[in-house]
Amino acid sequence: EQKNSEVRESDVHLLKMLSTQLHMELVQETYEPIMIAHPFFRHFAQCSSNAMRDFCNKATSRISYSLGDVVFAEHNKADAMMFVTQGKCQYFGKYEKRGSTVKLGEWCSEAALWTDWEHVGCLQAMVNAEALLVNAAKLVEVVRKHPRVSPCTLEYGTSFVAWLNEQSEVGRLNDLHCIDRPTLDIFVTNAFAVQVQFDEEEHQTAPTPPALLQRLKEKFLRRSDSSASAASSTPSTDIDAALPPPPAPVPQQ
Repeated sequence: EQKNSEVRESDVHLLKMLSTQLHMELVQETYEPIMIAHPFFRHFAQCSSNAMRDFCNKATSRISYSLGDVVFAEHNKADAMMFVTQGKCQYFGKYEKRGSTVKLGEWCSEAALWTDWEHVGCLQAMVNAEALLVNAAKLVEVVRKHPRVSPCTLEYGTSFVAWLNEQSEVGRLNDLHCIDRPTLDIFVTNAFAVQVQFDEEEHQTAPTPPALLQRLKEKFLRRSDSSASAASSTPSTDIDAALPPPPAPVPQQ
């Protein structure tokens, strides 16, 4: 234990000597392998390494739990998605007869990223555990700064909420959001098929028209910050109904 403590202190000292750029790259190298277990984040990283680096540094945080700790309880408002990075947790859903184990490499509470969400079950640490949290509000901030990933993120979020609505109609809501892999792959493939056709980093082609980009941002922000029926764990089946009309095109100077 003493040796491990010395290593950690040494690491902290070395981190302070790194430039900001190197530190951001190190954080990305640490967190990206955890998140790309989810197909959306794998494609997100492939779409824009800069956006993923920003995302890892601004929208993620680590947290530890001791044996028996309650990670979240039913009716708690969710503001982050969670990836288990060490140990395992037990989930008891409102509509489930027995608990489910969330272990290393698995995630839960993805709905928090795409709509207002209240937990519909309880998650408890079965052993000492650690997790990586993805903050929903910070995700929006990052996406707004990187137009290359904006339409893809919006499209995937739209598909996820539509799926969530279907689960609500048949009484299958839970915090694990276990979309079968073929369906999840279809959601991701379709989302990144609408990727804006320009390279944010190389500027090889013309940028997205400002009016379209602003409309995508407003629509995504509205979806993420909405206080519609999703807040009561029954997402609206018409999530675009209250969206404002797109702004008028920006006149040419």
